[in-house]
Amino acid sequence: METHNNKSVLDLFIYDFSTFFLDEDYEEISCEEIQGLFMIEYEKVLPCTELNIFDKARLRVFNDKKNIIGSNHINLTLLNDGIILSNVEVKNVVNKLYEIYGKDDNNKGEWIQEDEIDYTENVFDRVWTLGDGVDVYSITLKISATKQLMLNILFFTNLLKQTNKL
Repeated sequence: METHNNKSVLDLFIYDFSTFFLDEDYEEISCEEIQGLFMIEYEKVLPCTELNIFDKARLRVFNDKKNIIGSNHINLTLLNDGIILSNVEVKNVVNKLYEIYGKDDNNKGEWIQEDEIDYTENVFDRVWTLGDGVDVYSITLKISATKQLMLNILFFTNLLKQTNKL
């Protein structure tokens, strides 16, 4: 799937997430090692609310002990922690992602009645898988049972490479 207008999800944000570690305003919230793979999760309160929804960011950094010369794989998650969510904001995010990337992996475009029902039932989930086969990344917009919206960018480092921000 290619972008429609040479934009990416990063163009929707005020905060430059590639600078996450430059300030000391983040905290390590978890660290695990599973079969030689380290996963460290960091979190910070954002200096501004993104898309009128997201006020917190988490970076999950993966490091493979068997591949010490390779680059770290990073996932980015944006959360609404202190923001009360409404379907209007979620619809806005879906429509902005559609404007940039087109239809999602399930061939859905703009916000539809099915999304409204899924949002009400707390099972809303949209996914866009993107990239050129080498630098693949995925964007997931999902709501939890507690009405917390998460925007996940899996393989965030690949998105940074594609947008020349890495």
